[in-house]
Amino acid sequence: MKTSLWLLLPLVYLLVACTGAKKLYVDANNQGSSSGTATAQYTNINAAIQAASQGDTNVVAPGLYRENVIMKSGISIVSQ
Repeated sequence: MKTSLWLLLPLVYLLVACTGAKKLYVDANNQGSSSGTATAQYTNINAAIQAASQGDTNVVAPGLYRENVIMKSGISIVSQ
């Protein structure tokens, strides 16, 4: 049984690593286009949440965000 478990763990790791989770970036001070990339961040948190899929992470830059955040399940929000 222990041998089977050790053989299964690398497979589980590969499945988790290949899920295609992405990072979407948010910066209230962005003046250009906003596609959620590191160089064209969303200007509000809700836009990033709506664009995110399950397993994605929203990376929020320091700043003042005046909005009511409406979460979706399976989305992470972290500060930069």
